[in-house]
This record gives sequence, C-alpha cells and structure tokens, in this order.
Amino acid sequence: MGLPPVRGIEHQIDFVPGAAIPNRPAYRSNPDETKELQRQVDELLVKGHVRESMSPCAVQVLLVPKKDGSWRMCVDCCAVKNITIRMKEGDEWKTAFKTKHGLYEWLVIPFGLTNAPSTFMRLMNHVLRAFIGKFGVVYFDDILVYSKSLNDHIHHLQRVLQALRHEQLYANLKKRAFCMDRVVFLGFVDSSRGI
Repeated sequence: MGLPPVRGIEHQIDFVPGAAIPNRPAYRSNPDETKELQRQVDELLVKGHVRESMSPCAVQVLLVPKKDGSWRMCVDCCAVKNITIRMKEGDEWKTAFKTKHGLYEWLVIPFGLTNAPSTFMRLMNHVLRAFIGKFGVVYFDDILVYSKSLNDHIHHLQRVLQALRHEQLYANLKKRAFCMDRVVFLGFVDSSRGI
C-alpha cells in the first residue's frame, strides 16, 4: 500500500517540444471486461498507485489474458512513446489513462513507457550493487542468488531480501523459488555444474 519512497532515481517524461498531447477515447469493452477493468483500477486507487486525474493527456487501457486465466491491465502508451519506480513529481499527468468510468494517472511507473525498463534496471542495480558479481545477478525484476553452500545461500538470501525490504521493493511470492540446485534464468540452465 502507498507509494515507494523517493530514492533519487525517478522516471521523467520529456515530451518533444511542440508535440500534440495525446487524448485518446477509452477502448470499447464488453460489460464483463468493463467490470474487471474497474475492479483493477479500484484496487490501484486503494493501494495509492493511481489517482483520479484531470490531465489533458490520456491514453487507452485494455485487458489481456494471463496464463492463469486472470486478466492483466495494460496501458497503451504508444501515443506517449511517439512524442516507469516512482514517477518524478510533476510528471504524473503525462501518464493518464482513460476508462469508461474516468481518467486516472499513475503515481508509480507503468512499464509501457519508453525508457521505463532502463529506469527500473538502474534502480535495481543501485539497490543490489553490493551483491552483484559476488553472489547475485539482476535482470530487471529477475534476481538470481548463487552460493557455494546451503548455509551461504541462506545468508545471501537474507541479505538480498533485507536490502529489498529496506528499499520497500517487494517480490511476487508466486514467482519465487529458493534453495534450488538448478534454475532456468534468462533462457540459460544454471546448475552446480555450470551453465
């Protein structure tokens, strides 16, 4: 719940001077999609990740199916890309998206934005810099912790998780695996025998 702290690594959106600011209508959706979209927006409002907006800039939002049968809300940022971490204060209005029920703007970085991945990668490299190359590898939100023994591994995991907690970064427990002797990471099979 709430916003992450201001860390000095915030995403800034610079528009091309003189570019027309996009203001797109909401995509059409059936009643079930509309209800699910509003449920997700309401959840984001409660968490404090979006707020109602009066922005002159608005892009569309749609739902795409996930492997588990649920829906992922995706913001179509193509119009903003042509001209996400916590947004730099003052740039929130540039991330506004429109649904049938209203206009909202992000307070955290949405991943559809140009350069959002590099901003997030910069943050992760900064937060985990003490571990990278010693017992950790980071690629966006994928973190690999490797160790020579189980005791070392548990100690390394504790250090990484403490660093993430300290920075108010949280892992998706559905996507984690601990104490494995073989993992697939970025398409490579890594084991105690090597890659």
